[in-house]
Amino acid sequence: MLKLAIASLLLFVLIHNIKIENIQSALKHANFAFISLAGLLIIPNLIIQTLKWHYLLKLCKPNATHFEAAKSLLAGFTLGFITPGRIGEFGRAIFVKDCNRLQVLGLTMVDKLFSISIVFLMGTIALFLFWGVKLRSELIGLWLAIALAALFLVASLVLFPDRLRNILDKIKLRLPFKEKSDLLLSGLDNFRRRQAVRLLGLNFIFYIIFMTQFYFLLSAFETIQWIDGYLVVASTTVAKSLLPISFGDLGIRETAAIYFVSQIGVQASTAFNASIFMFLINIVLPSSIGFSLLMTEKMNHHFNRKCSQ
Repeated sequence: MLKLAIASLLLFVLIHNIKIENIQSALKHANFAFISLAGLLIIPNLIIQTLKWHYLLKLCKPNATHFEAAKSLLAGFTLGFITPGRIGEFGRAIFVKDCNRLQVLGLTMVDKLFSISIVFLMGTIALFLFWGVKLRSELIGLWLAIALAALFLVASLVLFPDRLRNILDKIKLRLPFKEKSDLLLSGLDNFRRRQAVRLLGLNFIFYIIFMTQFYFLLSAFETIQWIDGYLVVASTTVAKSLLPISFGDLGIRETAAIYFVSQIGVQASTAFNASIFMFLINIVLPSSIGFSLLMTEKMNHHFNRKCSQ
């Protein structure tokens, strides 16, 4: 409820500052061809997410199907939509049969870790390019150090996944319920450099699709150079990832987008409308599909219980 209240307050303040008539005018003159292109990109977006989740899922269930992975992923979208910080995405195990739920939880953590690594790496580079010319020389050094740290993190995940496992094993020794901790990390038993490279590659492809969606939506309301557009999107994405304090990132994503587009002379209404459409396409739409799957599963479970009585 607190995060929903924060999102509502942020949206109210943004709409008040931008003026509702400016938002409506931007919508009225929008290029819906670009909006349609962004909407169509949800298809490869979900396909890539399903492929990388299926690839991970096979580490604990070799006979896992793509359909099972897709159902699990969409269920996670729904649960993430209604829970703080999208923590509900760890509920993907609901649609995974014959695999310990703690193992699936551990694999979900790996999936999120690789995703956020790409976001931080690309976002840090974008922020440096975006602000580099405006920073004093001593701050450029600091920013380069942050960028190198992000690059080191990604390289470590790809080149030395065994070290990641060793670090997690050391953490595990300090945790209670050692048996459950073992299960949580058991999905990484067969996780090697080849798997890490492939998973990182799939995450990179997804990230490019995501940025292209956002760029199309910005372009639907105002003409933007593609380099500026991609820098804005990457900067916005990493900024909102640092502040998971609102419902579905509503308000945070819009605020970040408005700030960054203002640096390249683009109107606030453009960033606001593009961000809202991103929320509808990439969060509300797949969450709705996942909700219907959850309801179907619940009805089937209820029906099977009645038949067995």
